[in-house]
Amino acid sequence: MKTDFSPFCSTLYFSKGTASVFYSADITPLHSHNTLQLVFDINGGFLFRTADTGWREYKSLIIRENVTHQLNTNGSLQLIVYLAASGKLAEQISRQYLPEAAFCDPGVELSPFEEVLFQRNLVDPKPGSIDLLVELLLNKLTNVRDTGMTDERIASVLRQIKQTDCRLLSIGYLADKACISASRLRTLFKQQVGIPIHQYIIRQRIFSAITAIINGSTIQEAAFDTGFNDSSHFNKLMIKVCGINPSDFVRENQNGFNIRGDRSFALETRSPVAV
Repeated sequence: MKTDFSPFCSTLYFSKGTASVFYSADITPLHSHNTLQLVFDINGGFLFRTADTGWREYKSLIIRENVTHQLNTNGSLQLIVYLAASGKLAEQISRQYLPEAAFCDPGVELSPFEEVLFQRNLVDPKPGSIDLLVELLLNKLTNVRDTGMTDERIASVLRQIKQTDCRLLSIGYLADKACISASRLRTLFKQQVGIPIHQYIIRQRIFSAITAIINGSTIQEAAFDTGFNDSSHFNKLMIKVCGINPSDFVRENQNGFNIRGDRSFALETRSPVAV
């Protein structure tokens, strides 16, 4: 049976002058916020437009406060972070990226560690872990942190994993694309990324399946479309990796929108005034 989240919206977490939420399965109406808004995608990308521009696809975006815009989650999943516009960090990011613009593509690419945090917080959210993820992303925007990825062959493999149908992914396939042996790929990947490549591929398949479920696929459809033998195989691996099965994930995320943490600033969403 298909699950209709309409849209998918996780708990809104307030912490240290920020608010963050996972969001998907929606095309929003035109609206604006009284905060600086940051949008990060881990899968395919989202579509965005303002009242004055056409739709374009992005992987990350910074949107100035009070800018009327529309978001199409595009079958993917986004982490949205709101920053109080009067805060020092929001002012720094605005000076750096939005000196005269309403929005900007900062070209942010999540590191493998950040991707794992992204996935973990979606499935098993914990305030401290969400704080760490948001801090890493903000540091990346302000050029404080380097991903440390030095081997272009592994960087190309990571890009290939994102671009390839999950059903086709294998270590042999990726080694051929990178023009190295499978054993050398295993060694380099573990050195550069910090986890074995087969574990990384499994995580990507699980996360892609979860994203498909959020966007309307049945558990069976999502399992097949992301390379699992059947829904039972998907169920066992998701429990092993994430500590929760797909059915429980769906049930726990159908309770509607709620708020946690210290609301240290007022977050407002406004609709444009008709003329």
